[in-house]
Amino acid sequence: MLTLKEFITHDKGTYVSAILSDTSKHELGKFVVDNVKNADHVDPNTYHTTIIYSRSPVPSAEKYSGKINQHGKIVGYELFDTKDGSKCLVAKVDFPYGTQLNELLMKSGATSDYDSYRPHITLCYPYTGSSDIESIPVPNIDIVYDMIDVQPLDEDYTPPSK
Repeated sequence: MLTLKEFITHDKGTYVSAILSDTSKHELGKFVVDNVKNADHVDPNTYHTTIIYSRSPVPSAEKYSGKINQHGKIVGYELFDTKDGSKCLVAKVDFPYGTQLNELLMKSGATSDYDSYRPHITLCYPYTGSSDIESIPVPNIDIVYDMIDVQPLDEDYTPPSK
């Protein structure tokens, strides 16, 4: 049974993310600098993949917090709309562990503002580069995730630029 403190901590919702290893952050950050021009690059130290952004509290997600050793693969890019009306460039990631954990948390009461889960890593925010994102090469980098982070939802979060 969850304590009142756990519910209060997550009173505005729950945010769960998978954090890239330092090596993956470094390799992907270098790739982005070398291949994505005329854009505000997100600080590689903040690279992560969101598992759940739930406006409903899911304090039971705390049990998944901690070290992991899971892998993903970048499979392409997409431009997402942002809260302020601009665009951000994301790398779409094939991340089976993240997809499974998302499904588990949804069954545990998490909610989503989106119809489906699309694992990704935000690379540029805001993105003002070419809309021809298909011309950006897809890196052959083994994306290693080494941590699951669980936090109370911060609705005002924006990724810091480098």
